[in-house]
Amino acid sequence: MKKFILLFFTLLLSLPLLAQLEVKEGSFKEVPGFVNINTEKMYDDNDKPYAVLKIKTENISSKERHELSFKGDAQTFFEVEYKDGEVWLYISYYASYIKISHEEFSSTEFHFPFDMKPKCGYELTIVNKSAPISNGWASLTITTSPENGAEITINGRELDAITPHTNNMLPPGKYEILVTKEGFQPVSQTIELQENESKSIEIYMPYDYGQDFDASNQTFTVNGVTFEMILVKGGTFTMGCTSEQGEDCNGDEKPTHRVTLSDYYIGKFEVTQELWQAVMGDNPSSFRGTNLPVERVSWNDIQEFIKKLNQQTGVNFRLPTEAEWEFAAKGGNKSKGYKYSGSNNADEVAWYTTTTNHSRTKSVGIKLPNELGIYDMSGNVWEWCQDRYGNYSNENQTNPTGPSLGSHRVLRGGSWSDYAMCCRVSYRHDYNPGYRNIYYGFRLALSEP
Repeated sequence: MKKFILLFFTLLLSLPLLAQLEVKEGSFKEVPGFVNINTEKMYDDNDKPYAVLKIKTENISSKERHELSFKGDAQTFFEVEYKDGEVWLYISYYASYIKISHEEFSSTEFHFPFDMKPKCGYELTIVNKSAPISNGWASLTITTSPENGAEITINGRELDAITPHTNNMLPPGKYEILVTKEGFQPVSQTIELQENESKSIEIYMPYDYGQDFDASNQTFTVNGVTFEMILVKGGTFTMGCTSEQGEDCNGDEKPTHRVTLSDYYIGKFEVTQELWQAVMGDNPSSFRGTNLPVERVSWNDIQEFIKKLNQQTGVNFRLPTEAEWEFAAKGGNKSKGYKYSGSNNADEVAWYTTTTNHSRTKSVGIKLPNELGIYDMSGNVWEWCQDRYGNYSNENQTNPTGPSLGSHRVLRGGSWSDYAMCCRVSYRHDYNPGYRNIYYGFRLALSEP
C-alpha cells in the first residue's frame, strides 16, 4: 500500500499547471482621450514621458490582480496603479514588449505591434484561462535556480523526480521541501498550501565551491534578513591600469600608483532587494526578486539606507572607497592578477551583455566568486563608491578617500547591460549622486564590526 501511495504521489508531479494567463486577441488598441491620468507619473526618473497602458482583466480576482507583476525590455520603466477591474501602467513609450506574471499562473508576453506615443493611452485585456482546481486539492510547482535538475525530498520522503515538477493533487497542509544537486548547496524551504490553491516556488541554490575562505568574516541580521561581510586583510597594491588589462585601459585608469590599505570588510554580495526592503520598507527596483540586487538607487538614496541600517544594527556600515573596492575586486592579498574579478574569462564571473543577452539583472552569487570569496564585483549592477570622481596621481597613498571636490561620485564593476570591457577590475565610471537607473546598485563596507 505504501509503495502505491508513493508511486501515486510521484506520478502527480508530472501533471501540468492549469492556470494560464493570455492576452485577449485583438484587445490591444490606442484609446484617445484618457481621463483621470495621474500627471505626476507622466515622466520617468530621467524626465522621459510615459505612455499609459490600461490592462483590463477577466477571470482574475481583485487579490490576484494586485499580485500581478510587470516587466519589459531593457529600457522599460513602470509606474503601476491598481484600479477596479484593471491595472494602469505608466510605461516607457519606446518599450517593445511587456511580460505579465503571477506567482500562481503561467506568465504571458505581448509584443507591441506598433510604436507607442508619449502621453497617449492604450489598452489590452488579459484573461485567466485556467480551469479551477477541484475536490480541494492544492497545486505546487517546484523549480530551482540557477539550474533545474535538482532532486526533491518532501516531508522526508525522497521522490523519484527532479526539478522542474508539478503536483496538482496535494492535500492542503504544510510541506518541508528539500532540493539537492551535485555542485550546489542543499536548500530546504517550508510552505503551506490551502484548499484549491495553486502555488509556484523557485528555490535558489548557491554553488558549493568547497573553498576555505577566511573564518573572520562577519554575519549580520536586520529585521530577519541576514547578510555576510568578507574580511579583507590590509595590504599594498598597485591601483589602476596594471599589466593584465592589456590595451583595454582608459586614460582615467592611469597613472598607476601604490596604495596601502588597513583591514576592512566588504559585502559578500551586492545589496539585495530583500535587504533594502528590510531596512527601508520599500523596493525601488525595476527587476523584482528578493535575491536580485537592488537597483534604481542613487548615491544619495544609499546614504539614507546606510543611516537607517546603522540605526537598526548599531554598526557603522558605509560605502567602500574606490581603492577598497578595487583591492577587493582584485582579490586582495590573495590576488592572482585577473582581468575581471575572479577570472580572466568574463563569462565565468560576470553578468554582462553577452551572458544576460542584454535582458536584466541576475540573482547574486550565481557566478564564480573571486579569490576572497566575493561575488559579482564584475557585472550585474554598477556599484556606487564613497569617493568623488577625479584624476589619479602617481604618488603613493594610504587609505585614500578620493578628491575633496567634485560633483560626481564613482561607480565600479560594470552591469548586466555592458560589454566585458566595462567589467574589468580597473575600469572607472562616474555620475551625479542624485541619479538612479536600472543599472546602478551597491555593496556595503565596514571598517570594524
